[in-house]
Amino acid sequence: MEKIHKSIYLIEFLAIGMGLISPLKDVRLINYNFFQKKREIVLSVDMNNYVEQTFTDFPDGVGAIEIFPVIIDQSTFENSQLVVNIISKDEVLSEQIFHINKLTISQEKFKIKIPRSETGNSFLIEIQSTALPGSFGIWSSFIDSYSGGQLFVNGDPFLADISFVTYDRFDLRNISGRFEYLFDYMSVWFQLLLVYGVLFFVISIFMAHVLGEKNINRNGLSIVFTIALLPLLMFFCGILQIVFDIPLQTIFYIVVMVIAICDVVFLINNKKNVFERIRKIKYKNLLIGSITLLVFSIFNCFQGIPNSTMPWKDGLYHQQLIQNMVNEQSIPLFFPYHIGFHLISLITYQLYADTQSVYILGQMVYLLFFFSNYLLGERISNSRIYGLLTAIIITFYSPFGMLLLSWGKYPVLLGFSLFNYLMAILSEKERDENNKILYVCIILLGLIFIHWKIFLLSVLIIVLYRVSKRKKIARGDYIEKDTRYFLLFICIAMIYEFISVFENANLQNLVSSLIEQGDPYNFVELLMISLDRGGAIIWFLGSIGVIRFLYQHRDTTKDFPIWIVIILTISIFSLIFLPFSVIGKLNFMMLLQIILGLFCVLEIKKFATTCEQNFVEWNPDYYKWLRKISVLIIGILGVIINLQPVQSINVLCDANDLAAFQWININLPENEYFLISSELWNGRQFPTDGGGWLPVFTANQVIFSDMLTDQTKYCDYIKENNIEYVYIGSGTTPRVQYQAIENGDLDPIYYSDGISIYQVSCK
Repeated sequence: MEKIHKSIYLIEFLAIGMGLISPLKDVRLINYNFFQKKREIVLSVDMNNYVEQTFTDFPDGVGAIEIFPVIIDQSTFENSQLVVNIISKDEVLSEQIFHINKLTISQEKFKIKIPRSETGNSFLIEIQSTALPGSFGIWSSFIDSYSGGQLFVNGDPFLADISFVTYDRFDLRNISGRFEYLFDYMSVWFQLLLVYGVLFFVISIFMAHVLGEKNINRNGLSIVFTIALLPLLMFFCGILQIVFDIPLQTIFYIVVMVIAICDVVFLINNKKNVFERIRKIKYKNLLIGSITLLVFSIFNCFQGIPNSTMPWKDGLYHQQLIQNMVNEQSIPLFFPYHIGFHLISLITYQLYADTQSVYILGQMVYLLFFFSNYLLGERISNSRIYGLLTAIIITFYSPFGMLLLSWGKYPVLLGFSLFNYLMAILSEKERDENNKILYVCIILLGLIFIHWKIFLLSVLIIVLYRVSKRKKIARGDYIEKDTRYFLLFICIAMIYEFISVFENANLQNLVSSLIEQGDPYNFVELLMISLDRGGAIIWFLGSIGVIRFLYQHRDTTKDFPIWIVIILTISIFSLIFLPFSVIGKLNFMMLLQIILGLFCVLEIKKFATTCEQNFVEWNPDYYKWLRKISVLIIGILGVIINLQPVQSINVLCDANDLAAFQWININLPENEYFLISSELWNGRQFPTDGGGWLPVFTANQVIFSDMLTDQTKYCDYIKENNIEYVYIGSGTTPRVQYQAIENGDLDPIYYSDGISIYQVSCK
């Protein structure tokens, strides 16, 4: 059985490792072009007011390219035209002319038809504009694929790189040449493997812990990786799906049956260890843990109303993608880490037939993040009660976990959960909590500037090495050796980042990143957010804990402050100067809050221990109950302070909007066009109130209105686009809509709690 265990470890780690590196677009060590069939767009920029795109056609043809015009400077832009030439082998194959109207530009998108040709033929798309320099730009993307797109301002790339990649889609209903897609499919499902692996890895570790595993030893890991075989089975079931076109629901049920069979086989082969463990279960603790889990889940559902029901633009983005995947039965191969998340959401959607399944998934992920903090705190403090306190402080009192949840960044939360569990496993055999905290801090600080996927891969390799060399762990000397390896790894990465910093450094980026207001990702905004809720307590107690730790252990950790200074300095320079930061300012603050949260709990533990030993001589049971009651009170306070949204200004759709949507479904016909409020964000139109979620919760379509300027054009625009209704939420509403109301061109038909719906009466 030991060989089987090691085989399971090896397969799982290799699969997770492949899931980490195969879908990466920006990893420096891997040629990403190898892993997926794609159409690569090479953009050559000319200063003479035009932009060129070159691509290689495939047998099925591209079909068309969409371009979206964008006004950069309204004061200098006038009505213009685009001249599009398609050139092949120095021959102009076609010329297309598009007229751009200043009034309707926000709704315009032009299709550039691409002629079919032999495989491998290259085209040059030349787009010329008559607009004044600096006043006009375009977005471009393929119609039949999901594209990152790129904004150009009169030939100059605006906040973008010089090249981007677009991908084919998998059509689950009718794939021509299914076997041809298997290799592409495998690389995508490696990513799904990673996300599923994290989910079941976390769940199974928690199960093993509840079942009485004092340490996550070989038996515990056996349970972990046996249950984690689910993603491998999903992988092979996915191949069956592509080849034989089996529905997702059938695959899911088959997988569940196979997992059940595997669990039965595992129980038979390991009945002694498993049943001994079951006999040793403390049913009181299991009952308390189950009740805690249930209460936390119920709280999460209610608390999720303000914090995870479509709060930000990411919420709309994710929900629309899920709906498109269900309607079209297609999976877009978009930017890497989202693929596993959306496939899980799609399966959840089809099993529960719930349009809000994506938010149910978010609550599951947040729950896993909570228990990962618990296990890390329990391993560091050697106490379950302080492990629970760690989970409460980091999850409830730090605003960043809820911020990631509210923005729909579930994969990031999963990543932090996996880090917490890995840190717990790596420090399980070390009894000295000072060595534990030192080890964990070095690892987490290294993540600040090293690409997290590369770093996680290195951690997985070390874990795999330890699993195969269990005897060496028992000697307790691995902390020092592994720390040296990590420091060497950090040195190499710092040298690379140090060179990159000065290659990309400029004063403008420094100033804008530090002091520019209104950007939720700059340091000033994030620092203010970090002080919200209980963040100030974490900063205060955590800082005291760090200072006390460094002072008391200045002899054994004399090099540690130097490493902190070097790492923080390089990482801050990297975050400021690099155009796309390696880990991001938000994740930087999240990691910092995890470290400070650990020190905060250790400081509380030290204070409580001092009080018990020096002040009042009570019965030890009294102190035990006092600790439990204190943690319960702290937890209740954490729940209360999280009942409101983290950033209420970003919550565009709330319960009032949902009530309005229900009224629309009952009282208004389907397939009507609603005019909604919008704004320009990153070159594209996005809603400024709950109207943006009309297509998600009703069978109607929306049209944006932010470019309207006067009443006459307003009515013309209404008639041209067959708009029947106007939705005005509690966000920013264009002035022209208020003018239309005053002039009697809109008749009110619904008003409740700040939500207004009008029927158009323009004559």
